Amino acid sequence: MATEFVHLHNHSEYSMLDGACRIEDMVKWAVENSAPAVALTDHGNMFGAWELYDKATKAGINPIVGCEVYVAPGDRKKRGKEQGGPYHLTLLAEDATGYQNLLKLVSLGYTEGFYSKPRIDMEILREHHHGIIALTGCIQGQVPQLLCSSRQEEGIQNFKTLMDIMGERNLYVEVQNHYIDKELEAYPIMVELAKEFRLPLVGTNDCHYLRKSDHGMHDVLLCIQMKKTVNEQQRMRFDNHFYFKSVDEMREALKDYPPEAISNTLEIANRCNLELEYGESVMPKYEVPEGHTNDSYLKELCYQGLREKYGELSEAIRKRLDYELDIISKTRYSGYFLIVWDYVQYAHKQGYPLSARGSAASSLVLYALDVITFNPMDYDCLFERFLNLERISPPDIDIDFADRAREHVIDYLVQKYGADSVGKVATFATLGAKAAIKDVGRALETPLEDVVRLTELIPSTPGITLDEVLDQVPDFQKLADRPEYRELMDLSKSVEGIKRHVSCHASAIVVSNGPLTNYVPLFKDKHDQVASQFEGKTVEGVGIVKFDSLGLRSLTETYDCLQMIKANHGKDIKLEDIPFDDEKTYSLISEGLIAGLFQLEGSSGMYRVVMQLKPDNFEEFSAIPALYRPGPIESGMMQQFIDRKNGLQKVEYLHPTLENALENTYGVCIYQEQVMQIARDMAGFTLGEADILRSAMGKKDEALLKAQREKFIQGATEKGISAEEAEEVYDLLEPFGGYAFNKTHTVA
Repeated sequence: MATEFVHLHNHSEYSMLDGACRIEDMVKWAVENSAPAVALTDHGNMFGAWELYDKATKAGINPIVGCEVYVAPGDRKKRGKEQGGPYHLTLLAEDATGYQNLLKLVSLGYTEGFYSKPRIDMEILREHHHGIIALTGCIQGQVPQLLCSSRQEEGIQNFKTLMDIMGERNLYVEVQNHYIDKELEAYPIMVELAKEFRLPLVGTNDCHYLRKSDHGMHDVLLCIQMKKTVNEQQRMRFDNHFYFKSVDEMREALKDYPPEAISNTLEIANRCNLELEYGESVMPKYEVPEGHTNDSYLKELCYQGLREKYGELSEAIRKRLDYELDIISKTRYSGYFLIVWDYVQYAHKQGYPLSARGSAASSLVLYALDVITFNPMDYDCLFERFLNLERISPPDIDIDFADRAREHVIDYLVQKYGADSVGKVATFATLGAKAAIKDVGRALETPLEDVVRLTELIPSTPGITLDEVLDQVPDFQKLADRPEYRELMDLSKSVEGIKRHVSCHASAIVVSNGPLTNYVPLFKDKHDQVASQFEGKTVEGVGIVKFDSLGLRSLTETYDCLQMIKANHGKDIKLEDIPFDDEKTYSLISEGLIAGLFQLEGSSGMYRVVMQLKPDNFEEFSAIPALYRPGPIESGMMQQFIDRKNGLQKVEYLHPTLENALENTYGVCIYQEQVMQIARDMAGFTLGEADILRSAMGKKDEALLKAQREKFIQGATEKGISAEEAEEVYDLLEPFGGYAFNKTHTVA
């Protein structure tokens, strides 16, 4: 049976270091408490809007996307202390129109109204109010604030302005009770105003954390935000009333208000029906020549490009090209490939050095389009690792430019598609294992030497969690189990992974069909860069085209060298024409002369590996970045590879079917593509199915891994391999799959 109350005023971790609710947990709470809906109203932003929409919809919960906006006392464009602090106003999207207007309001708050906070004003609310339900706000709202002061007439006037903008149907008088004196003074007057102007009441709780027991964790987050300690008296603190209360607790809190304050939460929840479906409309349009479709023009360009490279095409190349084009057509990404080809062609014509990397370098189509500089077929690079029908996800084409050229390429995109259609992408810094202990320790006033002792025992493995450290490092566990560290460890684990800061991603660029604010909210960072409030994966979920491009100094310097050689010696050298079998080059590398080599320089550990391995061919050379990482080092895989290369250990295969995939790496499985090849050779997987297995191993998806294990063993037995042998191979692959490297990336 559905609950009789819906929480409409909630702050997630995206209200940085103020909200402590993870969206996934909010949705889970709604499911467990039979709530038909849950709202998200973070401070001044919509960073979590799509995440709520996606996760709540999948869980059968109605997502109410909103924002507790900051409202400038006057004109949003005016700056200065005389302006005074902004007020709060709760806005909820009733439908897709309201969502679009909310995107624009929140974006304008950053791009036009930012002054300490992203601020809107009544002018743009009037322009973008359609489809939005407004609640008059918490005690920091303009109406309750003015009613509690000597400016009551001004408060009533503001109330009338809100009514004039929103209309009687879309404005609710918000009442709360966190047992704060100011609330008890202001809200009874608000009730009288509601009666006088015949407006409905709605009761909310200003939820900043999920459970009552999370109060301590939230208090520590506030201390981290304000650089205070829990014992300081003169600091902001919350009494323990700002959590997701039960229906009975809300009835008790609002018992002095009319019952409609409770029932109207359901009315609003029922009115909010947000359905978002963008599809291909988000993709910027590439204008193909008359008589062509995206598919036909891409095919023509590819065949033309390969004929220029090879003359007559072999059957193998034709077959691979047609296969890739078919997948690209079926996934409807031909337009995307044309957009990439277009701006890469621009860069080539301008003489800008560039280099592609990542799984995209497994595409013969991209080789034909001159986006990558090598034929992926020469290096067993599997296209299915990049794009396949069994695991459809947006193609991710990473292209690096010489550092001084990158902005010129972005300018080209701006000129072609419009300034309001091109932007950067948000990236969120979180409290990792070490940072959580350091920050919580500071807030609890834990002696610095104790914090250092704990953090020094945490491995530098990217993304490692405190639970994993407790499992893997006995000395850390022994120390963490001491009674004096119990509170520090409990609070550190509770805040671990919480988002603490947002900035612009170093390489990601998004381009949309029309203004970005039709699809995503925008924000401005401290450097005045405009970016989507959604991070990369979320942007892809919306369907917006994302390009990753870094500006690399090494590319600039390499091409400057080529220009100097041409000027001084009259030799016109192209990088892609330099042979990969030059003995003198490998001799220099084997002597440890790796300064300036992209991804190999800058580490004494890397230097030792190169000296021990002494690579004398490209397969060995390209394996180094895949081997020199925490997983292969800690598992002994890297040393095994080195020993086998140097004849100190015999090359062996756990099963004969593994030789095809592992013969070039001395029987050691180091690449994701090798996992895929083994699944194909041993268990009869298609390469698309094998990519699902590879992805499940990487994400440690337990439910999917269980199903994949059964499928692997069944497939192997159908090929005459015993279940015991198949299990042994699978048990070898599964943990490795979590840290396997993308071969295409290291080759590129």
